[in-house]
Amino acid sequence: IQEILRRLIREVIIPSEPQIIGERLLAYGDAFASLGVNSKTMRIGRVLFLPTWEMFRLETRQGELLGFEQRALVHDPDPIQFHPVSVVHWRYRRDTLYGRALFLECLRDWCRIENLLDDIAEAAHSIGVNPNVHVMPCDYDEEQANDYREMYEAAKKVKILTDMYMLNGGDIKKLSSTNPDIKALLQAAEFFMARFVRRSRIPPWMLGFPSIGAREISGGPERAYARLINGFRQCLSSGFKHIFNLELALHGYNREDWNYRSIS
Repeated sequence: IQEILRRLIREVIIPSEPQIIGERLLAYGDAFASLGVNSKTMRIGRVLFLPTWEMFRLETRQGELLGFEQRALVHDPDPIQFHPVSVVHWRYRRDTLYGRALFLECLRDWCRIENLLDDIAEAAHSIGVNPNVHVMPCDYDEEQANDYREMYEAAKKVKILTDMYMLNGGDIKKLSSTNPDIKALLQAAEFFMARFVRRSRIPPWMLGFPSIGAREISGGPERAYARLINGFRQCLSSGFKHIFNLELALHGYNREDWNYRSIS
């Protein structure tokens, strides 16, 4: 049994790049793979990952699995049918037929963060440029004002202007006399990002947030994160166990002989 499953892992599972499963489970809550069986050798010859949003799980009212369908549209008149044994369905945080993505509950927060990022970029540009206002003397006509502007622009091209001499009634000042900042916008963005950190159950320091409080200092988030990872591994193992059991069945082993243990 060990040699059979090692061959399967080495020649079929690893070349199929199984990290795709973990990425799709966290992003979408589900991952699907079709198993190709070589009828001549009676072995699993390939693992083909299927598009998550095109796969549908079919069950009876009693929860008995009937099979899977791949549909290009929700109401596809000619879906691709799959036998239940030929498809592996990984479900993260299972909810009835399908799983739930890690950050599913944070979609509204993410929309708010995207809007805040646009506001921060616009505000940073706005307060980063505080233009000068040149007030012309009252007796200046349009020609004199144009001459002054041309002289000023020409002088800027030569060197940095540190002094300007204005006639009576003239003045140079900044458009804004206050010092605006984007502190409120940044604090709002940090607030929603903190919600993401709590939802992920990842230790705050791993994402650049300071560790505050007795529970964090004592390693509480790290232990919760370890439990999260172990639960995620169990979710992955359930799908791989389906593949291993099918391979052993193809080799003629009865169910009572499927004695093995997978170690990550």
